[in-house]
Formats: sequence, structure tokens, C-alpha cells
Amino acid sequence: MRASLPALLALALAACGGGGQIALQIDDLSLELDRPVYGEFVGDGPIEVSGRVSRPGAHVYVEGERVLTDADGRFTAQVPADAPYRIIDVGARLYGAAVKERVPVFRGHDPVETWPGGMTLRVGPEGLDHLGAMVGGMVDQMGWEDQLMAAFAPIDAGSFSLTPVGLRHLPTEVELIPAEEGMDAILSFKDLTLEMILDVPDLGYSAPITVGWAEVNVGSRVIPWVDEEALVFLTVGDPIVDWVDPVLTVEGAESDLLALLLEAVSWLVEPVLEAGLGLIFDNLGELALGGPYAFEQDMMGTPLALRLTDLYGDTYGLGGELGLGLGAAALVEHPDLPVPTDLPAGADAAIALHEGLFQVLIGQLGVLDMLSQELTLSGTMGDLVGMGITALPGGDQVDEGDGWCLQLEPGTAWVTRLQTGLDPLASIYLPDFQVSVAPQYGRGCGTWLSASLAVELGLNVRNGTAIGVDLTVHEGAVLSYEAAEGTWDEDEVIEGLGQWVESTVGLLAGSMLQFDLADLFGGQTAMLGATQLSLVDSRLMEEGPEGLAEISLSLWGE
Repeated sequence: MRASLPALLALALAACGGGGQIALQIDDLSLELDRPVYGEFVGDGPIEVSGRVSRPGAHVYVEGERVLTDADGRFTAQVPADAPYRIIDVGARLYGAAVKERVPVFRGHDPVETWPGGMTLRVGPEGLDHLGAMVGGMVDQMGWEDQLMAAFAPIDAGSFSLTPVGLRHLPTEVELIPAEEGMDAILSFKDLTLEMILDVPDLGYSAPITVGWAEVNVGSRVIPWVDEEALVFLTVGDPIVDWVDPVLTVEGAESDLLALLLEAVSWLVEPVLEAGLGLIFDNLGELALGGPYAFEQDMMGTPLALRLTDLYGDTYGLGGELGLGLGAAALVEHPDLPVPTDLPAGADAAIALHEGLFQVLIGQLGVLDMLSQELTLSGTMGDLVGMGITALPGGDQVDEGDGWCLQLEPGTAWVTRLQTGLDPLASIYLPDFQVSVAPQYGRGCGTWLSASLAVELGLNVRNGTAIGVDLTVHEGAVLSYEAAEGTWDEDEVIEGLGQWVESTVGLLAGSMLQFDLADLFGGQTAMLGATQLSLVDSRLMEEGPEGLAEISLSLWGE
């Protein structure tokens, strides 16, 4: 077996000097990694690890497991991608010398590359009930009763005549029922009452009468659609009218006469009213539901455009597509995304939202840049920093200064992942969040403690749409520490430093990363009536691109 050069030198010196102690110093031990690349996305894995150590005789470890090197010091290994991110630890040791590399990588693919540039939506049965109420209000505002009365000429039956003088009813109720290629709309006119004057010339009799129906239902197939201006319309089909429980009242008439009159009046009036209602539906043709359902706004200097580009009905409810442009990204007219189907209880609607939107939004707004800080703290704030650091193992060895220097660097390796549920709705993973803390001396900063921490920023939904942030430190490594060796344990230092970062830096992150989804998705909900936007649930979708979630909403509250 071929011995390494340092080993041969040690043997030769031992032979010459006899029994003396020899101290070997390895100054040129180095480690060079080819894979993985810092911050790369590795799909479903496995993660390929390869590189070269400068001394072929060195012991190389990947994730704590020793791997073999060839004659040139090259090595390869594989690590499973079994978490949202992994920090690949690769180290080499030789005769007391040691080098180490930490490379964060992410499972899956870059959400910016898989982002389809839009979203889809679904309004379910509960949401259709609210839309039906809106349509009912629109029908009543049309003044169709006046149109009908103006077209309703007196009815001359020979022996008597009927002259209409008024029409009244309770507010119109509209039921929208999901159907193939549209919706079935049923308009219910409750307590529809026609007021008339009955004249019987041969008897010299004239009296007011009313004929009423407990309910008149008018059904039609409607087809929703959206035009180029993002205005929404319903194409109304031919109506079918159903008359329920007619009742006739005539002043001073006997009950037997009422029965005869009711049959005659109903036989004469119903076809006329039905024709009139049919004429109104024919005139409706295209019922405008409002809009444009599109808006543009500035998000902290980043332009955001959202536009409804398609709308249709099916057996699950009302489906649609929304194009979205953010920053320099173009608005996509027809994003290739599945549409949510079955909505949970309490949800009026749902959107299929891709995590790439959060990734792009956070990047465009420079949110993480806000966390990059170089602070010089004295007084009360400096005391708070000092208390946390000196409480660490070995922290009592730090020399007292004029204050404290704190440097935070989130790093360039980060990703946003949507989650199932609302706590959190999404997580921002920052596996190389570097924290440096040192005492301040005059205007300069010393060196004391530097560490790399794996940080998760959980975006939690509060009060329906407000997004708050919880910071959690999962693991880490000490990069440098001036405390004397043997007085501290790395795991204990990381645990204590992590708790301090969660409480102290978490306040900073929480104040910077707050926003309200109502500003992003609910800016135009006033067009839907008195809305009260609230998130109900979120679940990852199996269909569609990676990183797609169905986020269910309540648009109108309880």
C-alpha cells in the first residue's frame, strides 16, 4: 500500500531523531466541491455530491458518513432529497487539520421557472347563492314591471273586461344552479299580484279585483362570459314559466262567483303575463354583471396587473381564469392551470394559486433585502443584545465594549413554498441566514461570533387575510467563535443563538413582512357587493405544476 508523503516524512524524522515528539502542520488542506451548487434546486433527488480534496490521504465525510477518495483526491456520493431543503455538510480531516463546506440546496424546482403567470378561480354553490342575490337585485332595478304594464292592454272577454292598473311582488329571488356549459337560473317572484278593474257592462258593474300567485318561477339557461374589457355578462336563454297557487279577490263577490272568475281570469291573464315576461327575458339577452374585473396597482414600487380573462359555467359552479403580470412579467391571458372543483364548507370561492407568485413578489419587493442589516447598538438595545450573547456557552469570555455590532445577512439561497392549511399558508426557507455579533470598540467592531442558521419564515394568516410572520431557527453551524476551545459546545451555542434570533430578529422580520392579501386579491371586490374577504383553507393540488395550491375563500362572510 502506498504511504502518503506526510506519513513518510514522519517515519524518516522519527528514525533520525529517535523518540522525540514530532508536530505536523498541514497548511494546504483544501476542499473543492463541484456539486451541489449553492442554492440549486435538485428536483426529487437524489442530491449528487462530488468534489476534490487537495490531499488524497485525507478522510472525507459527507453528512457525517465517510466516503472514499481516488488517487487524485476526488470523491462522489448521493444524499436523499427528503426535506424542503438540505444543507449538505462536506468535511475533510488530515493530521488534526480540518476543512468544511456547507452548501444549501432545495428539493423540487425553482418556483419562478414553474410559475404559470396567472391563476384560476372557482365560485361554488355557496358563492352562486350570493351571486343570485346580486342578479335578483339587478332584475328589480330594471323596472320590468313598468315595461310589462305599459305593454299590457285591457282584456275584453265580451261579457266583461279587465283593465290592469298595477303589479307588485316581493324582491326577486334568483337561484343559480351549476349545469353543463352554463348555469340554470330560476327567478322567483313571490306574492306576484296584478291589480285590475273588472267591468261587466250588462250589469253596470265595475269593481277592483286582484289576482295573485304565491310564486311565479321563471327558469332559463344562462351562459356566463367575459369580454375583452374584462366586463362580465350572462347570456339568457328562452324562459319557462311556472305559476303556483293563484288567488283571486273581488269586492262584494260571492265565493261561487270567485271560483268561476278565478278560472276565467287566470285563463286570460297568465298567457299575457307569460308573454310579457318572455319579452323581458328576450330583451335581457345579455345581462351585464359589471366590471371591468381588472386592476393595476403599485406594490411598493412594483407594478401588479390582474385581469379576468375567461369565465364559464359547469357542474362544479362558475370557473374562470385570471391573467397576472408582476413587475416586468407580461400578463398571461390563459394560464395553463387546473381549476378548483370541490370547495370546503364555508367557502364561497377558491383560487388555484402558484407559489411562484410569492417568490416573485418577495423578490421584486426586496423583502429579504430589508432583513440584511448592519447595526451598531448601544444603550438599552445594546444591553439586550449583550445579554443574549453573553448568556451563550463561552459568552462570558467576551471583553466589554462600548456597545454591540450586529450583522444580519439572509443570503441568496431562499425559496417560498405554499403549505397545506393557513398556519402557515407559506414558508420562506433561508438555510444560510448568517448572523455575526461582536463588541463595539469606539467606532470599530471586533470579532466574536459568526454563525449560519437555517431559518424558516412562516407566513401565517391572521384575521382572515392579514399575513404575519413567525421566525423559527431549525439548525445551524458556528462559522467562527473567539471563545476558548473546550469551553463551548457547538450544538448548545446554536440552540442558544437560535432562541435569541427567534425572539429578537423575529420582531424585526415580523414588522417588515406584514401585508394583507385583501390588497392583492380583493382590491376590486366592491364590484361583488358588500364583500368580506376571508381565507378559509389551503391545500396543495396534485394536478398542475409543482407548487400549486387551492386557497378557498369566503367572499361575503357568514
